Amino acid sequence: MKAQDQFVRIIEALEHISARTSPQRSLQKILQEVLPILEHAFGAQYSAVWLVAKTTPPRLLLVASHNLKKEFVRYFQDRKHWPRMGEGLVGQASLAKQRRMTLDILHREDVPAAWKKLITESGVEFQTLISQPLLAGTAKKAVGVLNLYYRRKTIMPEYEMRLLRIVANDFGAALESHALYSSLQDHRKEIEVQRDQLAGLQRATAFLSISEGKSLYQILDELSQSVGRAVKTSMLAIWRPTEDKKHLYIFVHKGMVKEYVRAFNKNPLSISRKSVVGTVAVTGKPYYLFNARSFLTEEIDKQRVEIALRDKAVSICSLPLFVKGSFWGVLNFYFAEAHSYSLEERSILESIGNMMAVAIGNSEYRQELQDAHKALMGTLEETQAIIANFTDAIFVFNEDNRVELVNREAEKLFRIAKEEIVGKDPAALRLHESVKSVVELVGEGLQEVFRQEVKISPDITVEVTSMKARGEAGFRGTLLVCHDVTREKRVDEMKSEFVSLAAHQLRTPLSALKWTLRMLLEGDAGPVSGEQTQFLDKAYRSNERMIGLVSELLEVSKVEEGKYLYRPKPARIEEIVEGVLQTYADEVKEKHMEIFFRRPESALPVVVVDQEKIELAVENLIDNAFRYTPAGGKIIISFALRRSYVEVAIADTGIGITQLQQQRVFERFFRADNAKKIDTEGSGLGLYLVKNIIEAHGGKIWFVSKEREGTTFTFSLPLNKKNH
Repeated sequence: MKAQDQFVRIIEALEHISARTSPQRSLQKILQEVLPILEHAFGAQYSAVWLVAKTTPPRLLLVASHNLKKEFVRYFQDRKHWPRMGEGLVGQASLAKQRRMTLDILHREDVPAAWKKLITESGVEFQTLISQPLLAGTAKKAVGVLNLYYRRKTIMPEYEMRLLRIVANDFGAALESHALYSSLQDHRKEIEVQRDQLAGLQRATAFLSISEGKSLYQILDELSQSVGRAVKTSMLAIWRPTEDKKHLYIFVHKGMVKEYVRAFNKNPLSISRKSVVGTVAVTGKPYYLFNARSFLTEEIDKQRVEIALRDKAVSICSLPLFVKGSFWGVLNFYFAEAHSYSLEERSILESIGNMMAVAIGNSEYRQELQDAHKALMGTLEETQAIIANFTDAIFVFNEDNRVELVNREAEKLFRIAKEEIVGKDPAALRLHESVKSVVELVGEGLQEVFRQEVKISPDITVEVTSMKARGEAGFRGTLLVCHDVTREKRVDEMKSEFVSLAAHQLRTPLSALKWTLRMLLEGDAGPVSGEQTQFLDKAYRSNERMIGLVSELLEVSKVEEGKYLYRPKPARIEEIVEGVLQTYADEVKEKHMEIFFRRPESALPVVVVDQEKIELAVENLIDNAFRYTPAGGKIIISFALRRSYVEVAIADTGIGITQLQQQRVFERFFRADNAKKIDTEGSGLGLYLVKNIIEAHGGKIWFVSKEREGTTFTFSLPLNKKNH
């Protein structure tokens, strides 16, 4: 073929392509007309167009061919044989966006063996294959591949190759334009369908309003009637499971004859795949039956189907109803004419089923709310009765921090009528003198406090506890409880006065007894025998313990009376602790214990303390560590410098403190049960004194303990501001 004639043919091909690739025409017609033109223009014997399919991963679909054998075409139109990107020449051309060519297709290693066998057996005789990618747009997007097949070995001239590229690009652009147009047309149709669908749903939802005070049956009866008209069904029924959850009966129906309803309610359908409604109950999925006669089973006898057909139930749409995530029943639409159930119609019917389920759920939820409201009102009345008769004064504040409830004890204790304070906030309560001190304690924000004492008058003391009430919905209000501790305080004061008086009265005779026993032991009153010495020594040591106890009682009395005088002066806490520890050298040797005194690397800042009292506190802590740690145990003393205070920790590997009794450790006279077994003579005043001493210095004390593993007491003391 001469070059000039070839060029003319190609120009004619371009004109034909341009004229035939109108977006309004079908893609198949365009390709059927264009491929012969391209074959003729480039002298090929066969041709084919492959388009990139929207699959994951992308594959190539043979959409049109000319002169190729049917066996060849059918093979590649089978989805499982669609070439992958990069597979064979056609896949390589699409992936690389470059032309691929071979003069001997049957001997190429990159052509799958199955393809070679197909070429041989299908009788497609070609040796040369040119795969030209069809590119579109400025981004050169590969939309497909044009294959030209030649029976003989054919080498295409360079100018012809260029023209083929031009033709392919033009063809690719035309195909892309056609695809965009088709997509727009499809989208427009979808919008029209959706518009009609929404119109149908709107008409249906207009009937789905639920009136208050109606039973579930009444609501479903009205819904069935309105929905039936909206979707133009001949009959409608809602099926419900029986109590044993094994069968289905007709709960609500519209348009059905009595014989049909009576037949199924007399012999309910089993929840199985033997019926349409049973299948839906089992699978939980919609079922669309085109012809009711086609679903004859042993369970659904012919007579009942005939009744249904006579009752104009040719087609059935069966939808599951799920309420709160659980199967509730089945909604059946019956149509007098055969239905193909298009996707749009199915969407409308299923949406109505979902709305029906929502209506059922709302009705049940309303009933639950009514029941819950009755129960809540009953509980509220009980709670109000309990609060009203509570022996402590109680104020209940709502979410807005306004008084909502006051009991009789509060009115009596604070000498105020509830009408005067209900509805008021803490700021307004300050105006009432009797409540003022309590409000000042908790603040206008009603902060949480626990068992804090406050005087509401010169002769009345109350213990205040404020708690925030929180529920699933969040903050619900505040409960303020005031316990009258006036009598308890007076009794406590009387006990303290008695203890102080007894201690003072015992101190003098015990001291006299001490010196008398000492004189006897030293022989000042004459010689004593060995046995007498033993008895006198026991009496002397017992008297010493009594003197120690009296001294502790006097110390406690001073603390409680506010007469525990302090003589603060600058000191180094590590030196105080070390001095106390040195007095226990004999105990260390006797019990074979390991002592680890972890002195700070550099001297700690000076603290201003009453050295005598701090020594007493440290002595009590170290004494407890020695006393309640078995022989061979360890005691570790360490220090830590914080921003504004210094910490001292005294840890042991002793018996520990039981979890249930840890909250009482700092109470007067309290001793843990396991401690009593080790040492029966303790007073239970040591840690009480330690806590008061530390707190009097502006510090804090706390502990961590595990039974049978040990205890660590830690106390902090504020630093001297001048040296901090």
